[in-house]
Amino acid sequence: MAEKDGPWSWVVLCGVTFMFFLENGTMKAFSVLLPDLQEQLSSQTWIIGSCISIMTGWGCLLGMFASYLKSRFGVRLCIMFCGLVSSTGLIVCAYATNVYLLLLGIILTGFMYLQENIALGIVPEYFDKYYNLAVNIYGFGSGLAVVVYPLLVQMAQDHYGWHGALLLLGALTTHSLIFGALIKHNKAEKSLSIPLIRDNPQREIDKTNFILNLKFLTSILKRCDANLLTDPSFIFRVVLPGIANLVTRFQDG
Repeated sequence: MAEKDGPWSWVVLCGVTFMFFLENGTMKAFSVLLPDLQEQLSSQTWIIGSCISIMTGWGCLLGMFASYLKSRFGVRLCIMFCGLVSSTGLIVCAYATNVYLLLLGIILTGFMYLQENIALGIVPEYFDKYYNLAVNIYGFGSGLAVVVYPLLVQMAQDHYGWHGALLLLGALTTHSLIFGALIKHNKAEKSLSIPLIRDNPQREIDKTNFILNLKFLTSILKRCDANLLTDPSFIFRVVLPGIANLVTRFQDG
């Protein structure tokens, strides 16, 4: 693992920024190509638009598995795999002859959302002092894509047609494999909470106290009369402060 806030951290940040640039720009690219896709595939606007929207929903669904895949296969392999699949999806879209083939390509392209989720999780592992600056930089990549990507896609479309424009986007997306290879990250890093607990035994005590307090509150509620649980005074003076105290202890621990 590279040193936090070191030179290599900024290299990784460039890669993360590029991934955010690709993810936000690709959605804008399909918006620019929507009229041509509708005409060439002989379909209605709402059908093509729905297929494009599926990329976002499918990508967000894949994001649910980002933590597991990261711990199972490691960040580097996951990012490179997602970059390969998403670039393949754009190439499939370039050769689509019907809506179904376009939908298949869009589903594959949605893996870049999973790539973004995994890449986002490694930023705190590379930055400490300059973390806020790093967040603003990769956020700038998203905003830049919204402005620049449509112009680039329109220029590519004017010169090479929508087929060529999608092929160029697929080629551009393959560069995320390079940035994935630059990540110096061990497979899984097991769990960040394990070394933290070893370095600070107080965290184990706080977690133990959290469990004991939770059991204590549960035992009180079990012994209480059912009508007491509907009493607003009891809820606001006992239950809610107790829950707030438990949450605070859990967050601190």
